Amino acid sequence: MKKIGIILIIIMVISSVLGLALYNYYDGTVNTEFIYPGVTIDGVDVGNMTKEAAHESLKQHIVDKANSNMELRYEEIHFSFPYSVLGYEADVKDAIEEAYMIGREGNPVIRLSKVIGLKSNSEEVEIKEKFNSEKLEIAVETMAQDINREPINAKISIFNGEFKKEPEQDGIKLNGTIAKEYINANISNNDVVELPVDRTVAEVKIDSFEKINGKLGEFSTEYSGSVQNRKDNIALAASRISGTIILPGEIFSFNESLGDISEATGYKNATVIINGEFDSGVGGGVCQVSTTLYNAITKADLEVVERRNHSRPVAYVKRGTDAAVASGLLDLKFKNNYDFPIYIHAEENGSEILFSIYGDTTAKDYVIELETEMVEEIPRGVKEKYDPSLPEGAYGVEQKGNNGYKYKTYKVKKVNGEVVSRELYSSDYYPVRDRIVLVGPQVTETEEGTE
Repeated sequence: MKKIGIILIIIMVISSVLGLALYNYYDGTVNTEFIYPGVTIDGVDVGNMTKEAAHESLKQHIVDKANSNMELRYEEIHFSFPYSVLGYEADVKDAIEEAYMIGREGNPVIRLSKVIGLKSNSEEVEIKEKFNSEKLEIAVETMAQDINREPINAKISIFNGEFKKEPEQDGIKLNGTIAKEYINANISNNDVVELPVDRTVAEVKIDSFEKINGKLGEFSTEYSGSVQNRKDNIALAASRISGTIILPGEIFSFNESLGDISEATGYKNATVIINGEFDSGVGGGVCQVSTTLYNAITKADLEVVERRNHSRPVAYVKRGTDAAVASGLLDLKFKNNYDFPIYIHAEENGSEILFSIYGDTTAKDYVIELETEMVEEIPRGVKEKYDPSLPEGAYGVEQKGNNGYKYKTYKVKKVNGEVVSRELYSSDYYPVRDRIVLVGPQVTETEEGTE
């Protein structure tokens, strides 16, 4: 019994020693103010460091990161932005706190096991990083200026009777929302960011020109007797219409195609018709361009949507075949009623303007002619208007006036020279305007008496 008691005492002593040793080991290993060995933050070893020491150790790391560059590209366009320019921000304090808490959760056995395990299996803490949203937006807008482009339609032109065609280019627009997601996702990497773009397909493709093989109609008018300003206006307006492509079902507006008619856009003062009277105005001569085009598209058998005659007849075409335009008031509109694109080509040489309409000649095996019929001529009247500012017995003219006319215009379709149809195309009225004569005071007669 005595021997057993001694053995028990020895066991108790050994257990106490082992327990104390184990406690001291646990206390020395787990109960410490240092971050446990085997813990790294963003690749930086912070084991055996206090929170303060870890913060100091990470300072240079963050500075180096802020001075690094984010590389981006779209095809051959490259960009490089310093992190600092993008407003780089790093939550170091939160990362250190997370690193410190590794091995400090759970019961003592779990904690000790975790701390011991870190020696062979280190654990990485990632710093929560981000870019300033406003600065990132500025960077994206900067890149968009170099990347974005509007879609460019395919082009067709004619030179010396030969067609020249240029392919379309799709539009490209940087997708800013996705680009920012890519940039933020790459904040901890050194990869080159491939910038995402959205594409806008060009409306007019070169394939659509396959059916443009010849002339559907043409018309010319002469203006050799015009003053130079009027000639210049005609040339300018014609150049802005020439080259226009009208897709199937599309409606063409003369005014929209020309845009603003002003001195700022290159137009000059020349004779215009205002309320039936000839006057001077910016853009004089533009109506001859619209009239010539109107007759050309009529011969091409395009559908007229809007057209008005002038307030008095013009000299360069037959009555009933003119087309007046005035910004915000009168427009020439027509529709491409074919199933293929229409190409408009204009030529002018200082004395004559010619519009040619091109398309698929197999769709039109006939010709269109316009025939006009005067329904009525309305003679002008004469009205007198008293003007006290005139000398006694004097006369003047306030308004020359003009006869009025009513016309009917017919569209005649011919095949091989034979008329196959004749339909009313328009009914036009050119208003009568009376001649207004100004009359001064009557002459006062005096009698001479005799005695």
